[in-house]
Amino acid sequence: TAVSQNAQLARWAVEISKRETALDLARVASLPNITIEGGLRHFNDADDTAFVLGLALPLPLFDRNQGGRLEAAHNINKARYEHRTAELRVRTALATGYETLSASHVAVTTLRDDILPNAHSTFVATKTAFKEGKLGHLDILDAQRTLIQLEGNYLDALATFHISASKIERLIAQPLDNIP
Repeated sequence: TAVSQNAQLARWAVEISKRETALDLARVASLPNITIEGGLRHFNDADDTAFVLGLALPLPLFDRNQGGRLEAAHNINKARYEHRTAELRVRTALATGYETLSASHVAVTTLRDDILPNAHSTFVATKTAFKEGKLGHLDILDAQRTLIQLEGNYLDALATFHISASKIERLIAQPLDNIP
């Protein structure tokens, strides 16, 4: 999915892998360290040389690194929980961003295609009526103020649309044009 490309989520794969490696190290630390030694030894009494072999095998009766293994396992579970939490946050932000994007798209389209052309034609008609003496100054000023407010609303909706698009692109780590 597109969310899997998010940098906040991608870092958790590395973090979980790192914590699993720490668990492997804790397991290895609980195994006894077998030591094998060997060498030549010269006996002066008999003027003889012999090969000597030594083996040391510690018995882990008390320290089997249970605490370290348990801590490492809990750290993995904690990382998985934090990964799910981060994914939920990203998905929630994506859903919110999509709702804002969708609503602002409707607002931009409606203002651009329907409301602004009607407001502009109303302003032109009011201006013509004013020149003919049919309307007063307040009527033309009111039509002009309405047109300017609607143009401001259009610019605000357009800015909201682009900001929402950029937030979504940041969350999915790719341009919206790449999404089928």
